[in-house]
Amino acid sequence: MLRGKVNANTLNVRAGTGTDHPIVGTLRKNEIISITEEINGWYKIGDRRYVYANYVTIEYSHPVPNGFRRINFKTGVTVFQKDYGASAPDFMLVVDLNFASIRSSLGEITNTQRGHGPLGGDNPLIRRGSITSFSNREALNGDLFAIVNAQFFSTSINPTSLSFPVKDQDTVIADGYDTGRQFTNELVLLKINPATKRARIIPFSRQNLNSPAGETFALGGLLSTADKGRSAQVGRTFVGAKDNLVCVFVTLVANQRHASSMCEQFGFTQFMMLDGGGSSCLMVDRRHLVTNTRQIPHALAIFHG
Repeated sequence: MLRGKVNANTLNVRAGTGTDHPIVGTLRKNEIISITEEINGWYKIGDRRYVYANYVTIEYSHPVPNGFRRINFKTGVTVFQKDYGASAPDFMLVVDLNFASIRSSLGEITNTQRGHGPLGGDNPLIRRGSITSFSNREALNGDLFAIVNAQFFSTSINPTSLSFPVKDQDTVIADGYDTGRQFTNELVLLKINPATKRARIIPFSRQNLNSPAGETFALGGLLSTADKGRSAQVGRTFVGAKDNLVCVFVTLVANQRHASSMCEQFGFTQFMMLDGGGSSCLMVDRRHLVTNTRQIPHALAIFHG
């Protein structure tokens, strides 16, 4: 949901998206409104209540860096794009957990490998699939808005295992085969508490993965300074957390410093690296924004309010 301020002296509220629809109310300059959707240049502000977008100034709860423009939004999720001429664009999603939700999406588990994880839990083998297949499946589970690649994995096999922990609905799905073996001081967790609508990124430990109560979602990732080809210009997927907001940065061409800088410019000081390179991919509203040919075993599904 976006917050807007009326910038006209008087703004008509109409029953539909056009001046041919009857006026059902008026707003005065500087009134604050909540916007749930944009349709053909009109903002929806309630049931059969629409205002012309040109007469409303959007007020974001986070900075929007120069060069980024809003290209899509639904209640609780906004998508920004920055173009670089002939080079691939950057995309940033900002998710407000007060209205939207984030869930793990897995390919088919072919073998749970129960008890074979380094933490004593599972190390499942998961069949990889295209981002489109993830989108098609998750669209059946609610108001899906976006799908983005997530966890690191072994690219040499299919089915494959996940590199670091994944927890959803208070169940640790995978310990991650590299947990405690590689990047031991650079492994962190994105934690989300669906009840309080708060997210944070904290150092990995077995205790932090399993507690406190209420943080039923956890996703392992790497500090932005971990060496995953720091200076290489490749696909990057980063995620950040700040109170009720989560940001997701995706692009086909960036180094780690650039991806970190984009998170910082949107006001996030806590962020971490997810899988990148040929894995980085993003679909919004069933449309491909970042495309790769590599199949993936795990994604984040973002549902609007």
